Amino acid sequence: MNNEITINLDRFFSSVVSSRDSVNELFSFLEKLPNHAILLDFSSIIFVSRSAAHELLKMKNQFEYEFNKIISFVQLNKNIEEMIRLVAANMAIPNRKNQVFNPQKVDFRDLVRS
Repeated sequence: MNNEITINLDRFFSSVVSSRDSVNELFSFLEKLPNHAILLDFSSIIFVSRSAAHELLKMKNQFEYEFNKIISFVQLNKNIEEMIRLVAANMAIPNRKNQVFNPQKVDFRDLVRS
């Protein structure tokens, strides 16, 4: 029995994956599958936003730990691959250089041009 399935993402997205909610809908579908190895085919996708890439990676990790399902990304174009790598690197080692929030009180009238 082959326990691997390929899911063409054009079933869920047009050519752009732009929101966390849309990624969550995809993973709600994947959760119901009996397969333990799931290949997500990005051949029809031309763009993935940073937030969607973050959600894809987060859900991928969750599926591996909670459901013992291996999610793999296949047929990614160069831009999507770079976005996934960038987000994955940032998730592994976040860039948090002593960020200081220093709000200042401003009168909105000073912001309006006459």
